Amino acid sequence: MSDPHFGHRNMTEKFTTDDGRRVRHEFQTVEECDEAIIANCNAVLQPDSKIYCIGDFAFSSDTVIKYRKRLIGNWSIILGNHDPSDVDAWAWRMPDGRRAFRKVQSLENFGPQKQETLFTVCHYPLHPMCLSVHHGRKRQLVCVHGHEHRTKVMDGAQEDPRYINLCVENWGYRPLHYDEIAAEIKKRGL
Repeated sequence: MSDPHFGHRNMTEKFTTDDGRRVRHEFQTVEECDEAIIANCNAVLQPDSKIYCIGDFAFSSDTVIKYRKRLIGNWSIILGNHDPSDVDAWAWRMPDGRRAFRKVQSLENFGPQKQETLFTVCHYPLHPMCLSVHHGRKRQLVCVHGHEHRTKVMDGAQEDPRYINLCVENWGYRPLHYDEIAAEIKKRGL
């Protein structure tokens, strides 16, 4: 899941897509949007579920803490441009003693165990050359990203299938399971 932007009013009130619609037109207020994201996450996650937020969790440390306390699961963060750079935003512990965020990083590779990487996760779409077949890889990488909200990465006039935009607006304001991402990659013939 990417770009929940917890507490960020502009997501429901100001930011628009290329066609002029509000990015989160399904909601009237940021509070309504935040509650939907929390409910959707908590409906599918278990306390031991591993989940990655691919950036833009929240602007401030206080907001990170406020919303993270309400979310089930073992969270990691791939930092985005709207996340606090303050280490304390990510290094605190939950009331039960667990770290609030298992990992804090800028990029992560995923793939079947003991096999080559299936996809790379980062907040921004990687440059297309980073996904090409080289350095001994047998196939192109797929970039699972956020940042672009409802925008698709294009290759000329067509959507580039090597990019999967996990911004919450694109997937029903819910997290996707690894198997759903792998199935999407297979559907795209990659």
